[in-house]
Amino acid sequence: MADGDRSGEPGLELARQAKEAFDMQSYESCLSSLNKLMEVRRHDKRVAHNRAVARYLLSNLTLTDEFRRHLHTLKTQFDREAEGSGLEQSVSEKAVLLFNQALIHRRLHQNTQAIDILDQLVQVSDALTDSLSTESSLLLIELYIATHQLDKAVTHIDHVELRLYGQPMNGRGDNDGDAPVVNDQYRPRIHFCKAQIHLLNRSVKSCKKELKSYTSMAGNVSSSEVVGKSLLLNSFSLPKNSS
Repeated sequence: MADGDRSGEPGLELARQAKEAFDMQSYESCLSSLNKLMEVRRHDKRVAHNRAVARYLLSNLTLTDEFRRHLHTLKTQFDREAEGSGLEQSVSEKAVLLFNQALIHRRLHQNTQAIDILDQLVQVSDALTDSLSTESSLLLIELYIATHQLDKAVTHIDHVELRLYGQPMNGRGDNDGDAPVVNDQYRPRIHFCKAQIHLLNRSVKSCKKELKSYTSMAGNVSSSEVVGKSLLLNSFSLPKNSS
């Protein structure tokens, strides 16, 4: 969540508390703050979205159908309000919600629906935050691999590497330039995608090379942890006339 304009606003403090709890994976505390914030911002769809995310994570990802319905309802409300606006404005305003929808479609093995959503986000990537743009691209790459659209996956990997590091990564997982440290978090995921592509192309030697780079960087995490860490909260600022 982003800070608002008024440091003395009670709702802003609740938003800060919710974000801090979310980042610490203290979802019960996060949900408690969001429930209180909802009393202040009763009609704010972003708060409703964040509360749905917190509830889903607190359930240990067991309430998937309920979460999916919440996202669909909120998207319908966003779409109704965005009628007549351009594609970029319409998509960017609900970008985090769309990303979470794509993530749930992937979890339910509904790859075509997830790809359709991510295609929308990639089209307006310049209007997204850097992190959301990168996460959307990486998830799309993983879905292209899952659906054996390997040429598209390779094209998107090249684009992501160029955007993050200025050039392709080499086999050791680093590059010759001084890439920002903040982008190192994406390297294991990119190496794993490359390993999958090489394996599907029956290039065993190249696959082993990428897996070696991947295992040297990545820890062992469960699929539920991956989904949980990927789900995003929607940022918002309190309006000046909020009370």
